Amino acid sequence: MVTGLVARTDPKNHGAVTVYYSDGLRQYEKAFSPYRMRVGEPVVVYYDPHEPETAAIELPTRLLRDDAALSAVAGVFFGTLATFVARHPRVFRSLNLGRIWWPKTP
Repeated sequence: MVTGLVARTDPKNHGAVTVYYSDGLRQYEKAFSPYRMRVGEPVVVYYDPHEPETAAIELPTRLLRDDAALSAVAGVFFGTLATFVARHPRVFRSLNLGRIWWPKTP
């Protein structure tokens, strides 16, 4: 974890900010989005000591938690949808969505 500096902002690119940070040996430049920051603003950068190019400006545990929650919701939704389609193929066919994936039987 080091303190970086916001070098540029790009509101047209989903609010991307470019941050300069250093691992003590080299200086790195990385874009992150979406964030609302101003040029010159200091920001905490979390980076992998073995691969300093891999960095985040949010706590990695928070990012993982958010991704895990989204994955769980998507898994439940698509699992439920797949179960419904498997148990009620007529309903799926009546929607006329499955001509490619679910050919009509004679």
